[in-house]
Amino acid sequence: MLKVQDGTVIEGIFNDDKYIEIVKNSHFATLIIHIDIKHFEDKCVEVVSALADEHLIYAVDYVIARARGKYK
Repeated sequence: MLKVQDGTVIEGIFNDDKYIEIVKNSHFATLIIHIDIKHFEDKCVEVVSALADEHLIYAVDYVIARARGKYK
């Protein structure tokens, strides 16, 4: 059985905190980060920490993925 929910996709470089309110106001969000693989882990820690400060939980409220191409 599959569970289908509405969700939000946020895509970008995440250099500011505008995404936090979007995630807070979403049922579930997917954050797609455009960043070089060498810096992806550090950016994930930064984003997860910022969202945790707002009591948002990874895999409950949102997930993170890395975009393969360059941000347009």
